[in-house]
Amino acid sequence: MTLVELLGMNLKDDVVLQFLEDYQVGELVYWFDRLHEGTDDEYRANAKASGFEVIFDQNQVLETVFCYASPTDGFASVDAAVAGVPFFSSPAEAECAALTAGHRCTKGTVDVPQLGLKTSWVLHERADARVHYEFRDSVLALVTLSRPKS
Repeated sequence: MTLVELLGMNLKDDVVLQFLEDYQVGELVYWFDRLHEGTDDEYRANAKASGFEVIFDQNQVLETVFCYASPTDGFASVDAAVAGVPFFSSPAEAECAALTAGHRCTKGTVDVPQLGLKTSWVLHERADARVHYEFRDSVLALVTLSRPKS
């Protein structure tokens, strides 16, 4: 089982629980709307040593997974095989792969010199997931998996 295959599954599904145990996912933290801003509650857990963080919605359904393609903020690099999606060496390669596979694709860049932030991204909209590739200084840094929009 891979992270992309787990999208849409319930936290208490046996396969999800086994996956979380296999990858030694730490505490599950409940985040709620304590400021009354109208945001939905969610459940978060991470496996820093395995390079990913999972987010379940208020109904305990897996909505989003952050896969760290390079070490960041205490997270190791995730194994692409665990993520279940291909990793690319450049935005151009990611865009070409989406077009070749027939996936809807959007892309963009962010350049904020004051913050030293220069990123580019490519979003694949697949039938099973939305896969967002973020490149920092032309290196794949983060792959975000989320459920497809209905």
